[in-house]
Amino acid sequence: MLTSGLGVMYWILAARVYSPAEVGMNAAIISSLTFLAGIAQLNLRPVLSRFLPVSGRSSGRFLQVAYAAAVGAAILFSTAYLGGSTIWADQGVIPMIRENLLLALGFIATTALWTVFSLQDGALIGLRTPVVMVLENVGFGVAKIAVVLVLASVSAARALAITISWIGPMIVAVIGVSFAIRRFLLPAHVRAHPELAGIKIGQGLRFVAGDYVGSLFALSYVALLPAIVVNQVGAAEAAQFYVAWVIISALQIIPPQMVVSLVVDTARDPSTFRHQGRRMLIGMLRVIGPLAIGLVLSANILLGVFGSAYEPAAPVLRLLALSTIPYSVNILYLGAARVFVAPARIIVVQAATAAVILGLSWALVPRLGIAGVGWAFLAGHASISVVLLSTALRFMLRRGPETDPS
Repeated sequence: MLTSGLGVMYWILAARVYSPAEVGMNAAIISSLTFLAGIAQLNLRPVLSRFLPVSGRSSGRFLQVAYAAAVGAAILFSTAYLGGSTIWADQGVIPMIRENLLLALGFIATTALWTVFSLQDGALIGLRTPVVMVLENVGFGVAKIAVVLVLASVSAARALAITISWIGPMIVAVIGVSFAIRRFLLPAHVRAHPELAGIKIGQGLRFVAGDYVGSLFALSYVALLPAIVVNQVGAAEAAQFYVAWVIISALQIIPPQMVVSLVVDTARDPSTFRHQGRRMLIGMLRVIGPLAIGLVLSANILLGVFGSAYEPAAPVLRLLALSTIPYSVNILYLGAARVFVAPARIIVVQAATAAVILGLSWALVPRLGIAGVGWAFLAGHASISVVLLSTALRFMLRRGPETDPS
């Protein structure tokens, strides 16, 4: 929650200190980097969280293979992204990077490092050191704010100051955490659990493939919604939607962070999932419910902090806030599917959610404006959660022998 707050604060300050043109150019670079890193991770972050706790002496090799695969994918995807931009981007900041060899190499290297930075969260959770992860992310958030404010007064750096404020702290975090994992955390984990034999290769590959496909469906509606808004209602309303999206993203990050701890705790003994899952569901709703209602009531005030031009986004922010309640239920189910190593269920749920949200957004935005995205998001997550609660997750609502939530 603290890291989410720091993220919102960062963008408020950036919007106040830098011009819209500067914010827009850097946002394009950062969005490209995070999008590519998200794909290149191969969704290995939850895989590390799920399997590192049971990998024993194989933990070091498992982590090395995951990093190598993700970094290789990052280099491949970022290179293809820059090369392919000759087709879909003939102006803007990406062609500028593509045409400068040093900038292009820096972009590719940053994508690879960003991928490792993202995977570190999964590694730290899998090694059962969440405190280190929190310290890393809080430090990253604070450092970003400090750097972006300092660079605002350096005229030569203003053009790329926002991007630099992300990259600089990220490099420090990657180096520091990598050293801590290799030197201290991984050896301690192996000493504590030397008896664990590791994971079966076939099981691991099936899980990685299924979870990755599911993550692509989730990434599709996260990445495509802003594009739908821009194409159908224009840049002005797209800017309003983006601010609401930034705010709600800070809330949406909470359920996955809570559920990943449940996955780690039940990975060694999945039979304990139902009892702990029921407690997690109640705990999540106690956290998310009041926060969502708070956003509904304070939407205009919060958007006014960004500027009066963003207050028309209040309706979509309210709808997105309400959607986080059923979204939490769906995230819990995905956690259950990871515990019981059921990647097909992840694909089905993520694909169905993406289909409903993207389909309704495309149909409703021309009629309702950006509020149409809010209705689509709420309808998508609510409909899926109702189905899950009445079928697969129903086992958590009654007492009885522990079982797989099929």
